[in-house]
Amino acid sequence: MQKQIIDVSHHNGEIDWNLVKPHIAGAIIRCGYGDDISSQDDTQWSRNSAQCEKLGIPYGVYLYSYAATQKQAASEAAHVLRLIKGKHLSLPVYWDMEEDTIAKLTTRQLEDFYQIFRSQIQKSISCKVGIYSNDNNFKTKLKGDVFGRDSVWIARYAAAKPEGRKFDIWQYTSKGSVPGISGNVDMNYLYDESLLGAVPSPALKTNMMGQRGPTPVRKYSMLYDSRVQKLQIILKENAGYTGRTDGVAEDTLYTFLSKNYTVHEKDRGNLIRWTQERLNDLGYDAGYADGYAESPTMNGIARFQNAYGLGVGYLGGTDWYYMIES
Repeated sequence: MQKQIIDVSHHNGEIDWNLVKPHIAGAIIRCGYGDDISSQDDTQWSRNSAQCEKLGIPYGVYLYSYAATQKQAASEAAHVLRLIKGKHLSLPVYWDMEEDTIAKLTTRQLEDFYQIFRSQIQKSISCKVGIYSNDNNFKTKLKGDVFGRDSVWIARYAAAKPEGRKFDIWQYTSKGSVPGISGNVDMNYLYDESLLGAVPSPALKTNMMGQRGPTPVRKYSMLYDSRVQKLQIILKENAGYTGRTDGVAEDTLYTFLSKNYTVHEKDRGNLIRWTQERLNDLGYDAGYADGYAESPTMNGIARFQNAYGLGVGYLGGTDWYYMIES
């Protein structure tokens, strides 16, 4: 079943995400354009991504490309990585290849540039990567096998879907309307719902000390664990979780946590108490397990995240996998 998502940039101004949330299943946010230069960061990126994370709106990111050389492709990948550090993406990182310079490049050159961009992103962070462009470019320039291996986001402003290739997202108009956004907004149909809820596969990342953090081996998808069962029961009783409560950590548990829960300072409740107990069990002192996320808890979260090379800040997204499986 198709889901409706939007894509936004600074051109959409300051968005009221509280009003937007009930009307969308997710968003793709522009982080910037071109080379890794801070003046080319999207001026609304920080606010838009922070609001989506605060409100639990699944989101991905796109960067508008001007790459005409391999060096520029690498710089654009670095641009994305700088801006998504510490973020918790659900949807992929998309490379927006629609600039007029694309007409001057061969399909082989474009394949090479995309491979550089893709590999640099995925060497540094565990996430999906994809291509955005218009229907005509996919038919004439972006037609190699390389461009069909990852997520495809295609623009065609017409009543009928694009034809001739597989795609995950169809941008069907630039003149949509959503409460909370002044003026027109790009509207899209998402056909691969797994992109919204998939928890990225854990991978080794570099922590703040420049060390490679350990990756937990997934074991509780087959084995009973009393801590997992306690978490499942908390979520079922307090948050509408409909998965198993048998102490076996299935994908449904990770998806539910990734999409619905973050831990910020001043948060409170049974999930906070479980988090405090788990951090203390793992040796990351979170203070007294009283269900209140005060400074000791946040310091424990930061130590835990640093040990595994995760984004330091609040707890959310892929962090839950590391916390459960460690």
